[in-house]
Amino acid sequence: MSTSISSVGSVLSFATTSDPAAVVDGENNVIGEVIVNTYFNGAFNRQDTVAMARGFHRDFAIFSANGEGLERYPIQNWIDSVNARKVALDFDATTAQRDCRIVLTGPMIDLAGAAGSRFARLSAQFMRLAGFGNSYVPGGGGTPINTLPFAGNRLTSDPVRYARTAAIIEADASLAIGSPTVAWVDSAFRAMNEFADESYAGRLRQPLLLVAAGQDQVVSTPATGAFAVRLRAGAHLVIPGARHELLMEQDRYREQFWAAFDAFVPGSPLF
Repeated sequence: MSTSISSVGSVLSFATTSDPAAVVDGENNVIGEVIVNTYFNGAFNRQDTVAMARGFHRDFAIFSANGEGLERYPIQNWIDSVNARKVALDFDATTAQRDCRIVLTGPMIDLAGAAGSRFARLSAQFMRLAGFGNSYVPGGGGTPINTLPFAGNRLTSDPVRYARTAAIIEADASLAIGSPTVAWVDSAFRAMNEFADESYAGRLRQPLLLVAAGQDQVVSTPATGAFAVRLRAGAHLVIPGARHELLMEQDRYREQFWAAFDAFVPGSPLF
């Protein structure tokens, strides 16, 4: 017998079932609903700041590079900027969605190699149902991935940027992440199963630019290409030789990304 507690906004619902798979599916549906209402519709499609405030945790923030440091952009700042845009005299709600463009680097449409196999998917599902959801994936652990030796890393071919990231993590361990948990991987596989539906990409209206790394050993570059060709309004670029973390890569790879970004996003500087 299992009990699931789900929360959407301020409403709590309790469901008791003897089927663990039903609990997992129910929780995934709730999480998916929160993501759609809060992020896609709240922040972008409908620009519903009430939904953003309800769905994002108040401590949520985006961090971006600022010189040698990191700049924190709290969720309340994001909400305030959306509200300011909506009251601007030139704001047109009918074109707001069309004007918003999304650029993704190394999107997780599928995992690379054996990590994305059917065996890996079934193993994650079985381990989660067996009660190992909070455990690290087999072979993984809590050691931050960016503090492992540079040699053999799958993220970047740039030793300087790799070392800089390790130094940031050493200075503030709260920014580090280790290996994923079994539950995280199982949920990710379920989301990727939706991407595999040939009709999924065609239902997206947002203009998308998908930038893939030619030597990506984390996510599947061929899967990204197959997904991109089904988009109604999208573009796809593969940067040969680059590894997964494109913005941590050598300048020769980063420059190709930024050139594509500037060409895709209206209002970007031409030089």
